[in-house]
Amino acid sequence: MAVNTTQTKYFQNIGVGGDQLRFSQIATTMGLDGGSNIRFGDYRRKTGANEVFADVDGSPDEKNAATAIVPDSEENRTCGVDSGGISEANNHKVSSLKNMIKRWDVSYSGGATSERTLHAGGNVVGDANWGNNLDRNIPKRFTIDGSTYKASSTSQHALFFSDEALNLEFKFQGTKAKGKEGAGGSSGGGNGGSAGSALYLRNNTNRTNGNAKTIKLDISNNSLIAGGGGGGGGGNSGNISGTQICRVGSSSNHTSNSWRRSCPSSCRPCNHGGGRYFRGHGGFSQGTIYYAPWNYNCSNISYVGGNNPNRRSGGAGGAGAGSNRTNAQGGSSGQNTTHGNCNQGNVHSYRYANAGGTGASGGSLGTAGGSAGGNGGAKGRWLNASNTPWQHIGSSSNSILKGGVQ
Repeated sequence: MAVNTTQTKYFQNIGVGGDQLRFSQIATTMGLDGGSNIRFGDYRRKTGANEVFADVDGSPDEKNAATAIVPDSEENRTCGVDSGGISEANNHKVSSLKNMIKRWDVSYSGGATSERTLHAGGNVVGDANWGNNLDRNIPKRFTIDGSTYKASSTSQHALFFSDEALNLEFKFQGTKAKGKEGAGGSSGGGNGGSAGSALYLRNNTNRTNGNAKTIKLDISNNSLIAGGGGGGGGGNSGNISGTQICRVGSSSNHTSNSWRRSCPSSCRPCNHGGGRYFRGHGGFSQGTIYYAPWNYNCSNISYVGGNNPNRRSGGAGGAGAGSNRTNAQGGSSGQNTTHGNCNQGNVHSYRYANAGGTGASGGSLGTAGGSAGGNGGAKGRWLNASNTPWQHIGSSSNSILKGGVQ
């Protein structure tokens, strides 16, 4: 990664043996009409927070809207042949214009996989890169190249600015900046995680609440500034239905001494081991009839509980698209239906553990995750403008700005 600072310095040849300037040349160098009646006093350095400046190559409308020509900056306070700077009041002279500047330019390239802080004292741009000019009225442009910048967590942003600034513009040239994706919800109906945002802007200046406080964003149509997608909600666990009942059969053998002609029990089979005979004298058909002992078998049926199944888990939700995931992830399927069983006997009726629900898919860039048993996670924003006015002066295509503004 690299940070570069550049300025165009004007009237560099003023001085002993150098150029002799006419007022018309000063005007045309500043992009103004050399034939117009511009007083030399109009080239004094203006320090007001609400002054409006136009670039040398600005449009006619921009130049007509300008309220001053020479902005306030560290360089314009120390330029000139004698390094005394351009006066904001008295003792104004042509030689003080030597090496004056109209705009402060910073560029950054190389991409990153974690949050890049762009303000003075940040992890990318130091105080020297801004030249102590952030809260002075000189127009400032920060250009970010076409690399990819990624947030590493949902609590951070890909690009972050929080400082006191006047007349600040960010220019994105094919830049790809993505917020972190939200995690998928856990199985059993867990909520999907919220996604992170791509760009954070906060202007803390207390010098003005006017247009100079507004941060301008010039975003080319081949850029992509996108919040992460929210995580999908997890699927619910399956419900339980039915009752597990087991049919258990048993039998027992019995013997009964009886003189009865018929079986002494309702249980079957029932028989006796020998024939009949009279209790009286043998050979005589008189007296009590006697039968050998009766043998019979009794069957019994009982109904008992069996082994109940555990609830079936739902599937996890899918992660959203974001800084570490190009496409949103689909949700996982829940566990299949199952039922209980019997340790003994046969199944009379089943208790069912029905299938768990499928988790929802995560959201695409800048969209919320889907809901299932659990709610989908919130989308990340392309811009988090914390109590800060901003103006988009670049492409307005929805295909490059995803997630809205917070």
